[in-house]
Amino acid sequence: MSKTFNPSPVLDHLGGALSIVVMAGLTFASAAIGAASPRTPTPLQPAAVAQLPPVIVTVKRAPTVAQLPPVIVIAQRATPSTGA
Repeated sequence: MSKTFNPSPVLDHLGGALSIVVMAGLTFASAAIGAASPRTPTPLQPAAVAQLPPVIVTVKRAPTVAQLPPVIVIAQRATPSTGA
């Protein structure tokens, strides 16, 4: 009797363990950065606002488009042919 090895459960457990290790590492890294940053925020300098000159746009009016007359289409169904 031969039994084949199925790596799926092993890889599933390994992937779950690695995910937990990565999440814990990111948590500790963000906590370390938060502890190293200063507690009092530095005052921000007001941003200089650049005033742009006004822009004037002139456009010529489009020519009048000719309107075509309406088209009425009347269709009738063909009479069904009788088979012989």
